[in-house]
Amino acid sequence: VQYAIDSLGGSITALDKAITYSLGNGTIRIQSTPHFHSVSISGGSLARIRELRRLDYLLTCFAEVPHSVTRLDVALDTNQDGPDVIDHYHKRFSSSSRYPKLSRKTVEPSYILKRRSSDNRLTGTVYIGHTKGTKVSARIYDKQADLLDKNGVSVPPTTRYELTVRKDMKPSLRDVFQPSAIFWHYMGNTLI
Repeated sequence: VQYAIDSLGGSITALDKAITYSLGNGTIRIQSTPHFHSVSISGGSLARIRELRRLDYLLTCFAEVPHSVTRLDVALDTNQDGPDVIDHYHKRFSSSSRYPKLSRKTVEPSYILKRRSSDNRLTGTVYIGHTKGTKVSARIYDKQADLLDKNGVSVPPTTRYELTVRKDMKPSLRDVFQPSAIFWHYMGNTLI
């Protein structure tokens, strides 16, 4: 795996208990123990690997040895204005009979809301299934406000739909390679 990352243009940025590579606008972290290796690839690095058309090559390195995908995060950005979307879900999930269901059980959504600095509209994040031990969870948030607040970057209205699938649901390397199927399986009927 380290050779594959080197061949993709990754450069080591930190050596501590793990090796951290910089690739694209993100990082790849490899941690080794006597019993297993853990590899974490950020969205920015994954985007670069996809640009290089080398994701199949990298995943082949994992497929050749016993492995498991312990967590998979998949996101979809839309050109919807965050305050409109957050308001829609706040109304849609207003009673327990209307709570969303990502797997077997319905889940009460939680919200972190704030006023968007650009126009003072109420916006924020909807969390679904973000409790300890949750196997599938989602969050929907105003990416435009997030980028403006964190990085001072102005982008057009953008809402991000983000899904997290944990190891109990058995995400596969195929889901990493083609994430749309797992995304729509969990998000399609319930949230979008």
